[in-house]
Amino acid sequence: MSGTQQDFDKLRDEVVRTASSVMDPCSLATSQPRDLGEMGLIEEAHVSSTGDVTIDIVLTDPTCWFFADITQAIENAVRPLPGVRNVVVQQSEHLMWTPDRLTYRPLPLVKLGPGSPGLRRADPQDSGVPGPTAENPPAKEQGETRGL
Repeated sequence: MSGTQQDFDKLRDEVVRTASSVMDPCSLATSQPRDLGEMGLIEEAHVSSTGDVTIDIVLTDPTCWFFADITQAIENAVRPLPGVRNVVVQQSEHLMWTPDRLTYRPLPLVKLGPGSPGLRRADPQDSGVPGPTAENPPAKEQGETRGL
C-alpha cells in the first residue's frame, strides 16, 4: 500500500470502525447485544505501509473463552477493506478491561401488547422472552385462582 499519512490514518480509522462494529458474543449470549466498540474492547489498530493490520483488544476477562471467535470475526470483517493485506488480532498485554470502558447506548424501544400505553425502553434485565399478550396470557402464579 502506498499513500500519504492521511491515507494511513483514514484506513486505520476505518479498521477501528469496522472492528468496533463486530458483536460481542457474551452480550449476544445474555440477550443484551453490544458491539466491541460499545464494550470498549478495541484498544488500537496499527497499519503498516504494506497493508498489514494489527489490532489490540482488551478482553473483559483474560481467560475469555470467546477470544478465538472474536479474533476470527474481527479478521473476517477487516480483511475485505481496500488496502488491507493481512490482519492480526492480539490481546493487550498491559491493559485490563474495566466497566468505565463501556459506552452508553440507549436500549431499543419495544412495542407493548394490546391496550398498552405505547412504547417503552427495553429492560436490560429482560430475558428476551416476549411478555404476555391476548394470545399468550400470563402464567398463573402457584396458588393463584381466578374467578369466572
